Amino acid sequence: MQTVTTVVSRRIHSGRHDAFIAWTSTGLAEANQFDGFLGGGWLRSDGHSDIAHVVYRFDTQRHLDTWLESNERRVWLQHNSEFVEAAETRHLTGVEGWFDGLSLPAETSAPPVPRWKQTTVVWLGFFPVSLLLNHILGPHLVEWSTLARTLLVTTLCTPFMTYVVLPFLTARLSFWLAR
Repeated sequence: MQTVTTVVSRRIHSGRHDAFIAWTSTGLAEANQFDGFLGGGWLRSDGHSDIAHVVYRFDTQRHLDTWLESNERRVWLQHNSEFVEAAETRHLTGVEGWFDGLSLPAETSAPPVPRWKQTTVVWLGFFPVSLLLNHILGPHLVEWSTLARTLLVTTLCTPFMTYVVLPFLTARLSFWLAR
């Protein structure tokens, strides 16, 4: 099963930033009611840009399609014409989707986030999570084989990294990743 990240770039009309935030929050709350919704948020290319990128993730393409074709989404989209224009929509798959969403400003064709930066962010998340899990679980797993310990720790780390740590880190490091 491969997760799907959707990034919709929108141009916010002058002075309508607060309306955009409220409208986006409503849409994400609606999406949260659908099976497979993994989370979402928004970011701007920089503090002066009128382009915002709404990012949301679903666990499967089927669940994303259900949201995209839903009446709830259709009704929600009808309430944005006075303050926002759609600019571009992209669907990304896998972990790289968290990084690719950072290089989508509609006013430029920014290069993708370099792999070394992606690797750095993954390590920044993986190291403390792995260390913490090993510290907490290690004393209880002394009798386990290396294979079994590694299997357990990576099984716990991977979803936590994918659904919590990477979204958190990429949102906070977007200024560096998109540079």
